[in-house]
Amino acid sequence: MKLKKMLALLLALMMALALVACGDTADTGNDAPDDQQVEDNSGDTGDTGDTGDAASPEGQSLLEILKDRFVAAPEMAGTYWTFIGGYVQGVQMTEEQTQEVMSQLGDVYQFIFVDDSTVVLAEDEDQTEGTYTMGEDGMTAVIEVGGVKYAGTFIEQEDGYVLVAMLDGTGMNGLYFHLMDDAPEK
Repeated sequence: MKLKKMLALLLALMMALALVACGDTADTGNDAPDDQQVEDNSGDTGDTGDTGDAASPEGQSLLEILKDRFVAAPEMAGTYWTFIGGYVQGVQMTEEQTQEVMSQLGDVYQFIFVDDSTVVLAEDEDQTEGTYTMGEDGMTAVIEVGGVKYAGTFIEQEDGYVLVAMLDGTGMNGLYFHLMDDAPEK
């Protein structure tokens, strides 16, 4: 199953980031997200900085980083969202890491919200059906697909909505999905 492959790849990324964090002079490159990934406009966090500290597994929670940016969800039924990056053990994924994940998944990793309660996770050529419910506040979603439960929150960027699908309650691990304008081709 592709979901297991994705989780294994994320674990491998976490281990690689932990090794980089242990190095004395490790150069992490530019870990700042590009314009397609979630932007951190808070200005006072060190999690996407350009120093070796950026690779620290003790990064700041997405819940804290994005706390002033959460918005109400758009109408979900009939939309699809494609993977654009992630936050693993408190560290922003680089563009290179994001591309590696996508290449492992055949360049397809999307949430497709079919109706008011059904969601499909498309990975490469596989599709796994699940469910989702929207919170009463209209700002959160609980998404369950293939035995994995995501806590979804939403932010809005210049180029549209981003679903931040957190994998645990700490906000230290999450995946970013961008709302796409056009329906996927079949």
